[in-house]
Amino acid sequence: MSAQKIRVIGVGTAGAGDDALGLEAASILRSRVPPTVDVTSDTTGGSNIATLCEGIDVLIIIDAVKPTPTFPPGAMLSWAYPAMRSAIDQSLCRNTHSFSVTEGLALAEQLGVLPKRVKVFGMAGENFEPASGLSATVRMRLNDLVELVLQHI
Repeated sequence: MSAQKIRVIGVGTAGAGDDALGLEAASILRSRVPPTVDVTSDTTGGSNIATLCEGIDVLIIIDAVKPTPTFPPGAMLSWAYPAMRSAIDQSLCRNTHSFSVTEGLALAEQLGVLPKRVKVFGMAGENFEPASGLSATVRMRLNDLVELVLQHI
């Protein structure tokens, strides 16, 4: 039996505060996963997801989540797709000029390239201002998010 082909995609926008947390998590994961796990970054907001789904068995996506009173900055969640499609779409941050993560996954599904197992990990951000780095809250919890993802690889 051959090993499963796993791809991790960190989604985000560099220099947009906590929206970069997916990119930062992917950077950390590259040195922590076996060489058989492909870790990449996507700064398109989801429009490349269908292409990145081709030829893999497991897809893991990491992205920033909008904070709410019951889901404060630094809080983490994980969702299985497509079962939790609505929750993912309502929670993940979205650039108004691009696809959302769920739109990218839906396109992959329509094209017949969606992997059998898809897991989306999110952390609530605190600051999404342009020309800023990760907030102290998110930076402090970033390794916890990486550890959570590693449990699913």
